Amino acid sequence: MDMMGIHDVHEEGAVAWKVAEAKQRLSELLRDAAREPQEIYNRERLVGVVVGAEEFAEYRSWRARSRRSLAEACEEARRICADEGPLPVPGRRNRRSVFPGPGRTGSR
Repeated sequence: MDMMGIHDVHEEGAVAWKVAEAKQRLSELLRDAAREPQEIYNRERLVGVVVGAEEFAEYRSWRARSRRSLAEACEEARRICADEGPLPVPGRRNRRSVFPGPGRTGSR
């Protein structure tokens, strides 16, 4: 397997580092993280991502807004149902059974 070189660019612009390189060049890693996410790999397996403080603050803010209890989610569902009305229920129709039974042949 090819080991990736330092500063290989991965998905969404993240930059890849080997663990050893990240340790040796921590200051550079942190400076670069302020501009874009820095992925850290150990034997080609992603083990961490360093992001800038501003991006992390945005994430924490989003996470706080998106957390809600099950009761809150159910209440939101009730509000939506009240606004939009009940879901339409399709009419029922009889269809042939594939299971044998009294009065059934069991064939299609």
